[in-house]
Amino acid sequence: MKLSGTDSLLLGVVYRSPSSNDSNNNMLNELLVKASCTKDAHILITGDFNYKNIDWDLKECLISDNVAESFIEFVNDSYLYQHIHEPTRIREGNTPSVLDLVFTNEEQMIDKVEFIPPLGKSDHIMLSFNFMCYAVENVEKPTRFLYHKGDYSKMSELLSNNMWKEHESDNVDNMWAFFKDSIQATVEECIPTSSGKSAIKKKDWLTYDALRAIKEKSKAWKKYSNCKNEVNYQNYTKQRNIATMKCRSAKQNFERKLCENVKEDPKSFWKYIRSKSKTKSSIGDIEQEDGNLTSDNRKKAELFNTFFCDVFTRENTDTIPQLDEREFSEELKDIIVTPEIVKRELLKLNPSKSPGEDQIHPRILKENADALCEFLSSMFAKSLTNAQLPEDWRTAVVVPLHKKGSKKLVENFRPVSLTSIVCKLLESVVRDAILNHMETNNLFNVTQHGFRSKRSCVTQLLEVIEDWTDIVDSGGSIDNIYLDFRKAFDTVPHQRLLGKMSSYGLRGCLLSWTERFLVDRSQSVKVGTSNSVKSKVVSGIPQGSVLGPILFLIYINDLPELVKSTVKLFADDTKIYSKVAGDDDCKILQDDLDSLSLWSDKWLLRFNASKCKSLHIGRQNPKHDYYMSSEGDTVQIQKTSQEKDLGVTFDDKLRFDVHIANCVKKANQRLGLIRRSFEYMDCQMFLVLYKSLVRPILEYATVIWSPWLKKDIIAIEQVQRRATKLVKDIHHLSYEERLLKLGLPTLIYRRERADMVQMFKILSKFDEVHLKTLNLRSNSNTRGHDLKLVKRHHNYKGSMNCFTTRCSNPWNSLPTECVQSKTVNTFKGNLNTAWKRKPNKFLYNF
Repeated sequence: MKLSGTDSLLLGVVYRSPSSNDSNNNMLNELLVKASCTKDAHILITGDFNYKNIDWDLKECLISDNVAESFIEFVNDSYLYQHIHEPTRIREGNTPSVLDLVFTNEEQMIDKVEFIPPLGKSDHIMLSFNFMCYAVENVEKPTRFLYHKGDYSKMSELLSNNMWKEHESDNVDNMWAFFKDSIQATVEECIPTSSGKSAIKKKDWLTYDALRAIKEKSKAWKKYSNCKNEVNYQNYTKQRNIATMKCRSAKQNFERKLCENVKEDPKSFWKYIRSKSKTKSSIGDIEQEDGNLTSDNRKKAELFNTFFCDVFTRENTDTIPQLDEREFSEELKDIIVTPEIVKRELLKLNPSKSPGEDQIHPRILKENADALCEFLSSMFAKSLTNAQLPEDWRTAVVVPLHKKGSKKLVENFRPVSLTSIVCKLLESVVRDAILNHMETNNLFNVTQHGFRSKRSCVTQLLEVIEDWTDIVDSGGSIDNIYLDFRKAFDTVPHQRLLGKMSSYGLRGCLLSWTERFLVDRSQSVKVGTSNSVKSKVVSGIPQGSVLGPILFLIYINDLPELVKSTVKLFADDTKIYSKVAGDDDCKILQDDLDSLSLWSDKWLLRFNASKCKSLHIGRQNPKHDYYMSSEGDTVQIQKTSQEKDLGVTFDDKLRFDVHIANCVKKANQRLGLIRRSFEYMDCQMFLVLYKSLVRPILEYATVIWSPWLKKDIIAIEQVQRRATKLVKDIHHLSYEERLLKLGLPTLIYRRERADMVQMFKILSKFDEVHLKTLNLRSNSNTRGHDLKLVKRHHNYKGSMNCFTTRCSNPWNSLPTECVQSKTVNTFKGNLNTAWKRKPNKFLYNF
């Protein structure tokens, strides 16, 4: 079906009989694959497929069904999205089942699916949904600077000759005004601009040779149209073939360059990806207070701004509680800033990041680090000493980012602040000093794993899963409460935070500067090219700032001291759990929740009781009810059978099939994106794209959830098997031959390697992980290296696959020079040598 311009819609309607034979089933599968290969088109396939045994959430069969399993595999090979997950056929006496399906080639094409009662006597319900065709917005683009084409040699020379010394005696505001004007003047002189007003946009991949070949082809066609003879036609076909070859070569070279620079220049890469997308990723229509939708960007910006400001905490400064002073060797009052420190921070800037309201781009600062570091260090030192910050440093442009749920509701977005890059440089210096003070004096609570050296999401989850596995293996049960703060970063009250900082020894000029950094801030929300009016920020820590996360850690640091149960923190992600065997254990956990509620009321960091969840683990778990108080109301905490925790989905059986299914789904979506976006794919391009965009999804935190069931192992490996078929030169080879050709190990091998690397980090103290179950053998009773592990006996089959147990044998068999490596990279190199001929490296036996 023809749509706007050259776009089209491929619409498929399917009925598959429940008694369909193998021939028809195969034809349907092949039809899906053929449809998915349609280039530059929307794809919508819907109908009654009569596969009642498929769980579409997990993309697996509920019972053994070869026909359904084959269909699932073909759907995955087609990189199609299936949008229906609730029963569509309901008949009395039968189990409700999902028979009617809706497939598209992009996830965002379907919106607002509704399940409507059946028509007439049918036992199939009706499906209603919005199909989202992209719309071209005729918005005039503002003039923008092309920083990647700048003359930085000339800029560096101009800035080096600038009169910096004459202004070093000014106050901070005047120094900043001079600095900002100097940068803007050199930018206008050395950086070219693009007006964005061109009616015909040149394709990014189109080279001069290709463009000339296209023009020659057009001339030949006009000549043939005027005089249709054999000579003119031969000339046209010749020019047409040359143009096709030139365009193909230009596009292939362009796509190869994009892939090679995906890490250094991600913006260009994702710009090209978005240009291939059929649906908009920008903020759509937003629901107003009266229930109507608005498409006006200015109104949307005001709605977001109103919502983000409504959550601020109005602090009563007459009743500020005090935290007991902690033990530390000496106070941290002053921070020394040198040109060397500033230059180091300048060189660490990411040139692909967006500037703040002052429009000073990070690439400008990084490219001119030598010329700017001395003046910036002088300005920063004066700012810290006098507690002065220019207004530009305390102004943020807020960009709404969608979290989850309907994209029409403002509450489903979170604010991210774009602040001054120059201020972020100073924040980095302050953050490093505060971190060093807190770590040196052991002031951080041991349960906090967020934004700290040698700690991460993986280290926290590793402690948790080993603890839980040990309890379950001994026949015990666990009650775990996931706590949710209401807009945690935005509601931190400033004076209470400053009081806590003083208790940890952060005083003097540093405390005064931090106060000035937090108070009298303002923000405006940006949607498209429209901004809301500026509003005062009366509480909170700017999300997107460098200093913000560390300040939040300080504010929440004393929370675990109030409870007897185990608490684990990662910034504001908080969970509290305990082994439960009876009512007494449950009462202790409830008392801890009451203590946390009192802490919340005292320090004005409110829990969102309606979003807190309880996860009951263990076969004999009594599944006790728990309650949370919030602002005078007592709410029963919702029970859940699964919950996403720091990127890993846990369930009440400590099996990770849901998490694995989500990983497979997300990786498949990324593969589909790659296949739709890139017309040419050689081995080198594939390796860069796959290793950068797909494999990290399948390997995130595998030490936590490494699969032990055959079906899960196969499901994960199938993603890589499917991915290697994207390379046309080798797709006819077997999977093992493709891996050898690409030099790509199996994912089974990669997970085993990740286990060894993580164990080395723990034993060599590169990661701080406290595992109660990690025991080393006595040196006098072992052969080989001195770091051999004791392998424990387990009663529960799933416990045999826990990290410390599955690592024991392969770790103990490693050579001495491998486990005694001095650095992580050295260990990886020695491990690669030791496992050079490991059987499962390129051989997949399932």
